Amino acid sequence: MRGGRVKPLREIVAFVSISIMPRSYYPEVLKRIKEIEEVEEIYGVTGEYDLLLRIKVNDMKTFSERLGLISSLRGVSKTYTMLVVDAIKERP
Repeated sequence: MRGGRVKPLREIVAFVSISIMPRSYYPEVLKRIKEIEEVEEIYGVTGEYDLLLRIKVNDMKTFSERLGLISSLRGVSKTYTMLVVDAIKERP
């Protein structure tokens, strides 16, 4: 796109991977994350991380606050965040 501007998404969408250690904290972490309104989807996954979250917010300040809340939960040992820059295919 030469000389043009990219049209921003209306909302900020992020995928956040969460690792929980020790594993005994899993139920409490999951319970607390379910209470966060902006967390739209939660998946249990295999590999280095335990949960994959889809978060939708209206601004970066709110995203930063929610990520801080999630990161501060007892048992959350690390997070990895991917911000969506382009929605190529979505289902309603």
